[in-house]
Amino acid sequence: MNQNDSFFGRPPKDNFYYFKQFLAVALFVFLPLLKVQAQCKTLVWSDEFNGTTVDLTKWQSISGNGCPSLCGFGNAEAQRYDPNQATIVKEGTNSYLNIEAKYQPNGSFPDQPYASSKLTTEGKYSLKYGRVEARMKLSNGQGAWPAFWMLPVNGNWPYTGEIDIMEAKHRNPQSVDGTIHYDGNGYHFTGRSYSSPTDLSSDFHVYAVEWGPNFIKWYVDDVLFHTATPNTTVNGGWPFNDSQFYIILNLAVGSAGTPYTSVNGAGVAPIPGDFPAKLQVDYVRVYDGSYKYAVAGDAKVYQNETSKTYSINAIAGATYNWTVPSGATITAGQGTNAVTVNWGTTGGDVSVTATTSGCTANTYKLAVATEVAIPVEKIQEDFQTNRNVVYGNKTGVLTESVANPSATGINTSTLVGKYVRNSSELYDVFNIKNIVISNANDYVSGRKRISFDLYTSAPVGTKISMQLENSNVTTATNYPSGRHSGYKATTTVQNKWETIEFEFEKIIDPNTSALTINNVALLFESNSNSGATYYYDNLLTRATPEKPIVATDVLQNYDGINKIIKGTTTGTYTVVANPGSNSVNSSANVARYVRNVTEQYDVLFFNTQTSIEDAGLFKNQTNKIMIDVYTTAPVGTVVSVNFENSATSLPANYPTGRNSNYVAITTKQNQWETLTFYYNSSPDAGTSNLAINQMVLLFNSGSYTSDTYYIDNIRIGATKLPDTYTPGVVYEDYQNTHNITFRDAIGTYTANVANPSATGINTSSNVGRYVRKSTELYDNFSFNTTLTNIGDFKAGTKKFAMDVYTSAPVGSIISWQAESSASVPSNYPVGRHSIYQGVVKQTNTWHTVTFTYVSTPDASTADNEVNRFVFLYEPGTNSGNTYYFDNLRALNLVSTETPVGLPSPWVSTDLGAVTPAGEATHSSGTFTIKGSGTDIWDTSDQFQFVNQSITGDAEIIAKVNSLTNTNTYAKAGVMFRETLTPTSKHAMTDVTPAHGS
Repeated sequence: MNQNDSFFGRPPKDNFYYFKQFLAVALFVFLPLLKVQAQCKTLVWSDEFNGTTVDLTKWQSISGNGCPSLCGFGNAEAQRYDPNQATIVKEGTNSYLNIEAKYQPNGSFPDQPYASSKLTTEGKYSLKYGRVEARMKLSNGQGAWPAFWMLPVNGNWPYTGEIDIMEAKHRNPQSVDGTIHYDGNGYHFTGRSYSSPTDLSSDFHVYAVEWGPNFIKWYVDDVLFHTATPNTTVNGGWPFNDSQFYIILNLAVGSAGTPYTSVNGAGVAPIPGDFPAKLQVDYVRVYDGSYKYAVAGDAKVYQNETSKTYSINAIAGATYNWTVPSGATITAGQGTNAVTVNWGTTGGDVSVTATTSGCTANTYKLAVATEVAIPVEKIQEDFQTNRNVVYGNKTGVLTESVANPSATGINTSTLVGKYVRNSSELYDVFNIKNIVISNANDYVSGRKRISFDLYTSAPVGTKISMQLENSNVTTATNYPSGRHSGYKATTTVQNKWETIEFEFEKIIDPNTSALTINNVALLFESNSNSGATYYYDNLLTRATPEKPIVATDVLQNYDGINKIIKGTTTGTYTVVANPGSNSVNSSANVARYVRNVTEQYDVLFFNTQTSIEDAGLFKNQTNKIMIDVYTTAPVGTVVSVNFENSATSLPANYPTGRNSNYVAITTKQNQWETLTFYYNSSPDAGTSNLAINQMVLLFNSGSYTSDTYYIDNIRIGATKLPDTYTPGVVYEDYQNTHNITFRDAIGTYTANVANPSATGINTSSNVGRYVRKSTELYDNFSFNTTLTNIGDFKAGTKKFAMDVYTSAPVGSIISWQAESSASVPSNYPVGRHSIYQGVVKQTNTWHTVTFTYVSTPDASTADNEVNRFVFLYEPGTNSGNTYYFDNLRALNLVSTETPVGLPSPWVSTDLGAVTPAGEATHSSGTFTIKGSGTDIWDTSDQFQFVNQSITGDAEIIAKVNSLTNTNTYAKAGVMFRETLTPTSKHAMTDVTPAHGS
């Protein structure tokens, strides 16, 4: 081994014993000096294993097989743990921790015939952020499973996370895995493998992670092989900023039922003759350094928001230089570890370069996005005139209406609320009721938000969690039941007022309906014993104005339009005369449905044929199902719509085939109203958005009622017109263009076959043909690609497309996947960057199939790592159908513009009798208002304005871009009026043209 000149490098083995003794002494001699320059790499904890026995001041040894609470440690492991299997061994001048797994059957442990050892630092040492490394020689043996990993203090797996620094398996390992486990709307893991040119059980290597705020990096011998961030995990799951973690070393033995030690999906039993197996550890070290620093502050702000604080933990002796994006300004703090920023309309990186004498200068960045401000919906609590909430159970101490501790900055109120966290409660909780949450999915999507002003003694970076709950279900001990969704906010200042706004973090209990929320739970510094004090004020909800419906597609109106066909039903369905015409519905004919009192889940089916092309547009509320309803049922009755695939959705197999559920609540009885249905849940997320051919109506589902429901004008309301695309890059046309190359196939792929029907949209002489292998559920074939702009396809500014001719039935799904070299058949989802799906729309006819972005199975696969296209025809089936295809290509988005109109709740009003009348339009956030006449106050002239009603407190901000009429009497302005009458009080700011401008 070559000498490494670095102080922290590895000297030759012969000298290593003396080096470790020196390092142990140096740690205690120089540690006070090293800590002064915390940005430098500084050794803060280690075990060099130089003693004669395991140091029990640093480690605790685990005993047993995990029973009774977690027999086999949740993995059907074949070993039990015995402290005697961890020893310190000497090899010449070197010493090592030796963890030995041996075959030693014991009648007390019939399922664990192997004895091994597991050491942890739990209760002895833990850390949050740093470099954690160990120099190890791995084990060799079928079934052997060495691991170096970390778990959180007071953890609750998988919610609080797991960091696997190194895992390996079996004989002569030449690869190791680095993985994180977490909750991201359900259990998920994200990881990568490192491949070595040599047997890792033949020599020592250094395995490490560098862990900091919002990142973890994995290394083998200082070679980086994996990076994880919140942007690379499923649904952004990231509990790794929340807790201290402790270190674990163990040598497990996998059984035939252990998932990790399986090979190509098949369990592998250990071989007793391969044991004893040894995991040797030369040292474990923990370093502080630049890893633990990051820019703290809001990563999402409103356009033109002011007084936002960004900071970095103070670094002794450091100088700081901050930069912000164009349009933003630093108003205070330059040269210190915290700055105040006023934002413009565009986002970008907030960066700080910290320079410390004797250390490398480091630059830390936070990407910040700006968005249009969301209007205030209601002030729920301000401890003065708005006292709309009711306080429920709490484990800390709440005091209402106390004196403001610092009536400066953003909050100058006289009275505020005060909450002191209970330091004896790990999960201190503070419940607030009477905030009307009609649909929790509004908060999941970000259409609505909750915020409040906060002043606290807790440190910068403190996490505050919020849960939307059904208190009729939740108890102190039944987590996650009743907790629909979780949200988070992070403090950016200490002992200073700031506004925190909660952003969606995860779905906690998908079985809790979004319509049943009656409690908002706040958890300050969850999973800690903090006793910090929190002052709060101006608790409010914000709501994005609903986009107006700009186009309507009537599916069924019982007066001639029948795009959907009634299917089976458990109640009684007939077409009858309208029971009571009004302004909402004056149709002659409607449908009457009498619910079956004996059916708890009474259903009415419609075959939608091709009417629902993409359920994703309904989930994101671009499109909405709307139905006119007249019912004898009481106000508040829930009506549901399910989108399903009839081939897989059967009465007894819920939730299979149920792609998505939408709900509405009646507000009238025995009179017509229009119900608009909003996304509620995805019972079976595995059913493609493009595979919908059935719509199911459920009236008062879950009840035994016999009410009558009249329905009419079942329709799709669209908030934007369909996007249009132009031809883009062609990847393969089987004539002259070959920008992708065939890689492999499970079925039979043939290039350049004769076109089976050179008519219609495809008259090419040659095309591609693929015959699906019917024995493979996930049959696929792939091409190599040099695509560099896959991000455009995820964003929707481009789409994949191909011409298809097939005997497969209409509705058959085709997947186009972008993957990297890390993808192999047995390691899903690793390497699967993104999935796009299209659907067969015609049989034995050439037609174009376009592909819509569906999901990102592995967010840790970077855009620049994509190097192959993988195609799956009818995934999840045993089809043997033949597909001809041609002109694999990209399409370019032309426009997503919403048609001209006024966004709800704005309306246009025309006063005066002049012809032509004025008009008002809206586009890209700007109103264009046109009037007529010569004098806006004369009754023969015209006064045009846009307006909306407001109640309570409001901030009115308007910018008049131009006034093109140069008439002396022409005016523009912003007016606030009590009423719209000639005598109403008003305040108006006028804009008058000058010099013809």
